[in-house]
Amino acid sequence: MDEFDIDVVPLKHEAPGERGSLSSPTQLRSPLATRLGPRERLLRASAILGVLLLALAVLVAVTPGARSAVVGAVLGPTPTATTALLDGNDRFAVEDPVPWGTLLIDGHTGPKVTPGQPATQTSPPQLITFGLARGRHQLEYRADPFPVLRCTLSVPAAARDTCPIDRQVIDYLVSDGPFTRLLDLRATVDRLPAAPANALAEATQRTLDAAAAAGQGVLAPGDHYLGVDAQVTVAGERLAAEPTYMLARDLQPTPDGHCAILCSDAYPVAQTSADEWLLNAYADISWRYRSADGRVVLADGPPGPPAARQAGMVQVGVRRVAGSWQVRLIPAIPQGSPARDPLTCVIGAHYLDVLRASPDQTTISLTDHSYQWSGSSSPPELGCVFGGGRTDDQGNSLGQVGLVLYRFGALLAVNVEAHRVFPHIPLASAHERALAAAAAEGQGVLAPGDHYLGADAQVTVAGERLTAEPTYTLSRDLQPAPDGHCAILCSDAVPWAQTSADEWLLNAYADISWRYRGADGRVMLADGPPGPPAAQQAGSVQVGVRRVDGSWQVRLIPAVPQGSPARDPLTCVIGAHYLDVLRASPDQTTISLTDHAYLWLGSSSPPELGCVFGGGRTFDDRGNLTGAVALVLYRFGALLAVNVEAQRVFPHIPMVSAHERALAQAAWPPPTGSTSPGG
Repeated sequence: MDEFDIDVVPLKHEAPGERGSLSSPTQLRSPLATRLGPRERLLRASAILGVLLLALAVLVAVTPGARSAVVGAVLGPTPTATTALLDGNDRFAVEDPVPWGTLLIDGHTGPKVTPGQPATQTSPPQLITFGLARGRHQLEYRADPFPVLRCTLSVPAAARDTCPIDRQVIDYLVSDGPFTRLLDLRATVDRLPAAPANALAEATQRTLDAAAAAGQGVLAPGDHYLGVDAQVTVAGERLAAEPTYMLARDLQPTPDGHCAILCSDAYPVAQTSADEWLLNAYADISWRYRSADGRVVLADGPPGPPAARQAGMVQVGVRRVAGSWQVRLIPAIPQGSPARDPLTCVIGAHYLDVLRASPDQTTISLTDHSYQWSGSSSPPELGCVFGGGRTDDQGNSLGQVGLVLYRFGALLAVNVEAHRVFPHIPLASAHERALAAAAAEGQGVLAPGDHYLGADAQVTVAGERLTAEPTYTLSRDLQPAPDGHCAILCSDAVPWAQTSADEWLLNAYADISWRYRGADGRVMLADGPPGPPAAQQAGSVQVGVRRVDGSWQVRLIPAVPQGSPARDPLTCVIGAHYLDVLRASPDQTTISLTDHAYLWLGSSSPPELGCVFGGGRTFDDRGNLTGAVALVLYRFGALLAVNVEAQRVFPHIPMVSAHERALAQAAWPPPTGSTSPGG
């Protein structure tokens, strides 16, 4: 049969009565007409399509309305003012930025998308949101050394948008509506190129090395440490313990890829600065023990038995300066008590949790929630003290508190209650019990060569290891203020730290002194002064007062000079006054007090009693000290020059010992944007 096709053509209908309706028959295809094959039909269709496209092109070229219609048909509709916006659909928040990054929108500098205020332990970083006009926008995020992010965003959202959007918006952090989009700027550790990523790890390791150098401890004969076989060993002689902190390079990345050795998903555990990139760093700890003659007794003392070992997390603040990384260790604050080193309390807490979860090691079940371990504190040497006991529904302690000391890889029972709860751990030695007790009382330690103010108000060099016990006494000899509101206690207090709405805020004026004891407990000096007579002045602390059932309840409000928690309430205040007296004495300084270009802008508390002050005349655009910074340490009544610049400014104060220098360097720099108590 011949190939053919059938075209179904509708009949031409004319209106009834139309002229010629009966005399114009429908034309039929002749059975003799030439039939087109598939190739000929394709050619004919192509020719017709070409003519139509040519006509359409001419129409688009000369008619703007037609051109818009065609573009819309091909690319989809451009958002217009008539499109209804969902609540917040034109608002954007960001995640994973870095403080030095720059966001460009349509070629112009966009909003600052890093947190506007520092984060604290109780408040997350401020989440910045911004709005965009309707339409399609080109975004570019630059933050050396991260790869440049280039993408498009539309308002309202369009399927063709290329910017990475995180669907997990934390609603309580966003006040601009449930449809605010979370823009991922992708400045995370895992997206760093290999070279800068390695450089960041190396800079972090150097920071950990510096912290370890400042954190040496001493084992007295009878003290405990974990031996090479992970068995508790009793020191038979005096040993020096030198910690080593090593980044845990064998950790596996998390499923999201953001975290392995260094992690970008850090949530602040302490006060941080708005111009620092906050990272979690995971590190292992070990100890080297040396005898008095320098002999290495154990080169790699473990942090605990194998079942309790785990890398500890510390937080670091990172800046990018002139193409290099600057890394600062952010002091850990377990329960508000600054740790003497960054890892001991973290690793000790894990060891304690393992013990609590082992039924054969404790008499208190882990499911007994009325027995809480809610406190930790750092003693004046490497170690961490944990307190636990029965509590009521409000968290108030009931009965005895068990004290456990974690030190040099061993968990030790400090008192009878702790030994009842953990009957298989050793009892602490007399020296270890004294250290644990000192943790609650804020004592400090002077190494041989350290300085303190003697009874004659002269700087004295310690010839042996001394324990310093502070005494705070209300200044009862102060005269009332003219308005009568203030004498020993003052009701005109202005809050300088977090206070409670149901507390009466008062300033309390107190004096400080120190009692110094030798290693055998003998009192070397019973009433060490806080400074020379010309610089002695009562310091102000703040207290929160409640009236309950006819009695006063008074809480000391922790001083927070420049966001760096002071280890004691008075040292930074009294040290700042001493520094001001020195600055106002022309025979004591080379910088006139009227030289307002030389400013003292920082103070920070080292991991022992004392306060570090920093001054200089060179600042960056954020007000941070740069160039030559003079560091001065106030400790045990003496002002000491930490570096050459401080000695140049105050040529008559002593230089610090190596131990004091390490303490000061561990405390500096403080969080930015700070001013010292003395101005």
